[in-house]
Amino acid sequence: MTDNIEKMLNAPDDEVRREAALFLREHISSVDPDKAIKMLVQALKDPSWRVRKTAADILVEAYPPESFFDYIVPLLYDPDNAGARNSAIEVFVKVGPASSVKLSEAFETDDVDVRKFIIDIAGEIAHRSMIPLLVLALKDDDENVKASAVEHLGTLKEPLVVDSLISILSENDLWTSYPAIEALGRIGDIKALPYLIEALTDRFLREPALRALGSIDGDVVVKHIVPYLADRSRAVRQVAFSALEVVYEKGVSGDYIRAEIERCHGDDAHRLIHEAAASDNNDLKMSSLMLMGVMGEVSAIEPLLKAASEGVNEDLIVRSLMHIGKRAPQELLKRIDHLSDDPIVMRTLVSSIAAMALPEFRDTLSRMLSDPDGHVRARAAEGLGSLGDPGAIPDLLEAVYDEYRDVIVSVVGALVKLKAGTRTEVLQRLSRDSSPEIRSLSVPLLADADRDEALKTVSLLLTDPSAIVRRAAVDYFDGRIDGSNDSMLLRGLTDESPDVRSAIAIRLGETRNPKYLGPLVTLLSDDVDMVRVSGCKALGLLGEHGALDPLARLLCDRNGFVVTSSIEAISRIGGKDALNMIAGMLTNPDNEIRRTAIRSLSRFQAAKSRILPYLESDDWATRYEAVKALAPYIHDSAVHDSIRKAYRSETDNVVRDAFRESLDA
Repeated sequence: MTDNIEKMLNAPDDEVRREAALFLREHISSVDPDKAIKMLVQALKDPSWRVRKTAADILVEAYPPESFFDYIVPLLYDPDNAGARNSAIEVFVKVGPASSVKLSEAFETDDVDVRKFIIDIAGEIAHRSMIPLLVLALKDDDENVKASAVEHLGTLKEPLVVDSLISILSENDLWTSYPAIEALGRIGDIKALPYLIEALTDRFLREPALRALGSIDGDVVVKHIVPYLADRSRAVRQVAFSALEVVYEKGVSGDYIRAEIERCHGDDAHRLIHEAAASDNNDLKMSSLMLMGVMGEVSAIEPLLKAASEGVNEDLIVRSLMHIGKRAPQELLKRIDHLSDDPIVMRTLVSSIAAMALPEFRDTLSRMLSDPDGHVRARAAEGLGSLGDPGAIPDLLEAVYDEYRDVIVSVVGALVKLKAGTRTEVLQRLSRDSSPEIRSLSVPLLADADRDEALKTVSLLLTDPSAIVRRAAVDYFDGRIDGSNDSMLLRGLTDESPDVRSAIAIRLGETRNPKYLGPLVTLLSDDVDMVRVSGCKALGLLGEHGALDPLARLLCDRNGFVVTSSIEAISRIGGKDALNMIAGMLTNPDNEIRRTAIRSLSRFQAAKSRILPYLESDDWATRYEAVKALAPYIHDSAVHDSIRKAYRSETDNVVRDAFRESLDA
């Protein structure tokens, strides 16, 4: 067989050579491993990229890395076969973190090109196991190797490497300092702050240092960025504006930024920002417009609204408009009257005045409840809720009849914020409305209502003709079930709606009160599959051992979802009896039931030996669940050895990754 495969691998036709590799995969168990590996490595040198890729895939899928590493490393040295080098790189990347030791060994070479390849492989793998190798490369004699290591360390975003990157800056080498600063920026560790500030004094490093400062959390960076808004270099000014935009987006107070700009630039502050806003560079223009808003510049309103209509970051624009609105609220109100024909702009404007929650905006927000655009109406309602003025309740009650549910939800949310549920007349109006939708949405208002009034209302809603309303009423009992009000819920266990019965089951289970064991067990014989599933989940939450036998009876249920739910509930309850019940399902012919049993047995340390055989299952998903279930016990020698053995013969990439992840741990 091997002679035939070798002959095919040397055929002149590309497709024949690829078929040879595929044939080898199909008969992999019949070929001597060392012989097969050598043939696949030979195929990695093939002129056709399709043959090389197929060989690389088979090699990684079929054999443990340690069996072929020594054949792969020499390919990195081949100066005349770029395809072979690329294939070797691809193999190492596919192997991933498990190749860290071999790559570190291979890095000890005088060939600078190979060292560069190895560092790029480590960067492509992008795993913390590569950090020691990348840090070692920081001391390499070759500038390209060092620069690549710096760049890849920044991509990893690991705080562990910050000290090493900082040490690069002390060498005063521009070639490596530039990527080191960019790497520190990607990591964003405050420890780098003094070194980035020092880098600002070097005009060649100023731009990356400003970008890096913008990535560090906190307002401490603002005073170090602000001076460069007036730098002689246009490129530096642009980076400074962008860095302040990033800082602002990350939550630094606009008022603080404004104060620092005015402190640093005095009377020139507004001129600097206006000049930047007139730039042809769109990024600089947007950053400067944001700062104009922060500075309270009324002249920024129109450009900001124009940017909103063009789809620019709405949140950023809203926050900038808020700074202007707090200083000149009437200027925003004037725009609302003149821009009502542009829904995007109106949404942005209403969002900004809603977020400010200033009393002078109340009448405008109330008027916006009848705007033609539903988004505007919803945002106006949210704004009225944030104002905290109960005087808005009558207007909101009228808006509750909106044609769109999203608007109604926003209106009800505003009523909840205004504690409208404390008003009996409001509760009665909404809970007895002719619309089931509105009656169901009245439930959140009950949180602030007088307890007796709330129970009276929820009792009414639980007997509502609409199942939607009855289902919503169940949510009132989230965290509120006690012996004085549970009778309403217990009666609901016989509700004609499966949704209501299911919801009540979960609420009762969440109490973890053993008194509800009997009522919940009755749901296990419900005619509706979904209710039996909810009954299982509720009993699992309840955690009572008395539920084990009733749940065990559902292990033969006609519905597979009910069976898996019962297994999961039994697992949550735990104990030796539970373990044996679940273990009995390992031989079930249904793959999903068997996988659920394996997954559920992971809770039981004593079940390790019962799961081990399924590492060799014919079903890849079962093998996957088995290795995941055994992962917590990888330090057990029997588990470790079994996973390692199964890994060697595993052919599915997803399962191999799971095996490798467990072994790496």
